Amino acid sequence: MADDNEMQDFTGYHKARILPLNKAEKSLLPGWANTPQMAVLMLNLTIILLGLIVSLTVSDVVSGEVNSIIVSFFGKCYMVKFDDLDISILSFVAGHPSCTVTDCAKSLFNPNNTEDLQRKDSMLRHRFKS
Repeated sequence: MADDNEMQDFTGYHKARILPLNKAEKSLLPGWANTPQMAVLMLNLTIILLGLIVSLTVSDVVSGEVNSIIVSFFGKCYMVKFDDLDISILSFVAGHPSCTVTDCAKSLFNPNNTEDLQRKDSMLRHRFKS
């Protein structure tokens, strides 16, 4: 019986009325830009521009030229190239942190005379600077 009295004044459930997200937020674009046609147009333009950028990048990399379009546009980027001597120098310095350049030249090249030692020492000093 208590259940009948509780339902006596029941009129029904009320649906909460909220605006859809696209209506609630104010768009930054004008009204003509908020159409499906403009969305498709923007998507197509984005795909075309991305394809153009990728194709220019691939053609620039494959060409193998020293003065490439990308490097000339963004500025020159010098890549560090290590050869066997640089790796030998780095490994010697890592093992002997308090050594001098002359010690490194003696160890790496094992010169026969003082003149060879001076040449190798000067070459290593030049490499240490760069």
